[in-house]
Amino acid sequence: MTMTVQHIFDPDTSTFSYVVSDSVTSRDATLAIPTLILPSLQVNMRGGHLPPLDSSGRMFLKVPVNAFGGRDLSSLTETGR
Repeated sequence: MTMTVQHIFDPDTSTFSYVVSDSVTSRDATLAIPTLILPSLQVNMRGGHLPPLDSSGRMFLKVPVNAFGGRDLSSLTETGR
């Protein structure tokens, strides 16, 4: 599949924009969610800053295990036992 991107310059605002062809967006619809999307969003929402260190000096990102559905994981929790 050939990716077609058209760059457009607006002389009034001196900005560039681009248009991606339908072939790219249709291909993207078939792809799975990226593995690191949730950690990436957390850092991006913090303006590119990583979270603060905890009391032991370690840094943690909080990632929900079942944010996008999938298998029922209740049997793995304390309340599910």
